Amino acid sequence: MRNKKCSLFLCFLLVILALVGCGSQKTEDVDNNKENVEEKGDLLKGEDPFADIKQGNVTEEREKLSMEEIEALAAERAFNVHWYTEDGDYSSGTAFVMDSEKHGQKLLVTAFHFLWPEDAQNFTGEELPEFVHGGEIYYAYDFAPTNASIKNCLVIKDANAVPVVDRDVAAFTIQGGEDLKTLQLAKTMPKVGDKIYLLASLWDSEVINENCVYPGEVKDVDGGVLYYSLDGKPGTTGASGGPVINEYGEVVAMHMASNVLSFIGHMPNSFGKQIEAATISDITYPAMTVTEETTDDGYVDMEEYSYDEKVSTMFYDVQINGVSYTDTLAGENSEEGYQFMIVDVSLWAAEGLNEPVEMYYYDFTAEWMDDYCEPLKSGLIEGQLPDEYTITDEETRGKLVFYVPKDEEVLVFDFVDYYIMEEGGEPQYGTLYVIYLPTKDWTK
Repeated sequence: MRNKKCSLFLCFLLVILALVGCGSQKTEDVDNNKENVEEKGDLLKGEDPFADIKQGNVTEEREKLSMEEIEALAAERAFNVHWYTEDGDYSSGTAFVMDSEKHGQKLLVTAFHFLWPEDAQNFTGEELPEFVHGGEIYYAYDFAPTNASIKNCLVIKDANAVPVVDRDVAAFTIQGGEDLKTLQLAKTMPKVGDKIYLLASLWDSEVINENCVYPGEVKDVDGGVLYYSLDGKPGTTGASGGPVINEYGEVVAMHMASNVLSFIGHMPNSFGKQIEAATISDITYPAMTVTEETTDDGYVDMEEYSYDEKVSTMFYDVQINGVSYTDTLAGENSEEGYQFMIVDVSLWAAEGLNEPVEMYYYDFTAEWMDDYCEPLKSGLIEGQLPDEYTITDEETRGKLVFYVPKDEEVLVFDFVDYYIMEEGGEPQYGTLYVIYLPTKDWTK
């Protein structure tokens, strides 16, 4: 299991819901009473992609994929998006890419509910193009950048959020995505007992599979909604919008949520029709190409900030409240050319994390032109953060002490979101965050 901060940023809180699948920085809920799924019949009017199989006309025999082939699909065809929206930027949910015959191009498909504005009482698919400002696409398997981003939003007028599971869909055209591999939508109706696989990178869970593959089986099919189980009953934070595939590698649903009884997905006989009936918005988002860093530590991206900005990572938020410098600290004098730097910070666990986030004094470093240093260990001054501690969504405030050279033109405070898949495993690095510090005393 991940033992470290276990990114890429709307909560319908229902009493009867035990657990839902969502993005790393937003959560969502769904009613566990499937009778509350509204207006299923309206979505099934017109051509039925399952008509042949219902009539017993499909006799084609197909070869099932091996587990190695399923794992390859997860590595190449499950994606995360770092979204830029009116609510700010955040990483949330999972996505996949499909071919659209009507729209003549690849589309990125995901859940609608984590793109719902935080303070909105009502929100429609027609409003989504203006709420979203862009999005960088990453591989969910290892968070490597694809160098592709969303281009246009599809206007899905009847899009809605859980508990209206069979209306919960968002789709986008893609720029720079020529190499992105697609998944095919299933042409056969899944049956109770069929083997399925959820492809997603999960976060807040005691059951973590490094290959991003979570086996299970179909429990029920009701209109455009699939109910299924997963082996080990993992928490599904981060899975919303992720593909649920059959043994042939075809999408039979995209994950929406889970409750005390089952996991719940939106099926392609429903969301496929919504996508085909949609129009492409004339709002075009800027291309967002992420260049992979070549540092030995393997950071895939770097974001830069001023000291007076609040920074949100996959796991925690950071706000610098003040920076001060002194030649003497706890009765010790600094050496010539050096000084003690005290950084006053506030920390919060990222929105949507349901457990305290473990923190360590070496999570943060100070850097300058030729070198860097970790914080000095705790106990030197009052209010200094301990060597190890946890943070929650309530503010944790404390101080970090660094030993830095004088007369540097640029000093930076930096940190990276990373996680460890299992005890003793290698760290998996994400974004490097850099905050430029004032070189003189400063208080917010």
